[in-house]
Parts: sequence; structure tokens; C-alpha cells
Amino acid sequence: MDGDLYQSELVKAYMFVQVLRDMPLAEMHQAVEHCHSIGPIVDPTLYRDRQKAMSQDGDVIRILLRAQVELNKLPWPQAAPSAEEDLTAADGARTEEGG
Repeated sequence: MDGDLYQSELVKAYMFVQVLRDMPLAEMHQAVEHCHSIGPIVDPTLYRDRQKAMSQDGDVIRILLRAQVELNKLPWPQAAPSAEEDLTAADGARTEEGG
């Protein structure tokens, strides 16, 4: 992997982290659990039809929630580094080197 591709992918990763950190995953997890608890009582037919999809949604949400919890333990910068900032820094370094 060359430096440009690495930098491009790193910026995407930081963008993904920021989106993940901002998602209300705990509330989404509670909503799925709530549906599983009252769905069979409130509308058994609808619950039966949607149970598999809700379970898959719940699995994804739980995985993302665990990742969110771990990411929030890290001392992340307020903003992800942007490609523009990196290019500006690289240009500055080149200028200082006489390039």
C-alpha cells in the first residue's frame, strides 16, 4: 500500500469513527429490545413476520455498540485529520527542505 492510498483510507477510517461515535446506538439497542419484549403481545403476526430482520438489526447494533464503547475509551482528537491538512503539511515540509 503506497502512502497516498494509506492516507486516503486513514481519512475514511477517521470519518467512519466519527460517524460511529455520534450514532445513538444505545437508544437503538433499547428500541430493538423493547420491540422484542412487547412485539409478541402487541401484534403477534407483525412480530413473527419481522422478528428475523429485527434480530439481525439487533446483532449489527450490538456489534457497533461494542465498537463505540471501545472507541470512546481512546483519547481521539476532536476532528479527524483531513487530506487537505496533510497535503498542506507535506507542502510546508517540502518548502522548508528547499523542494
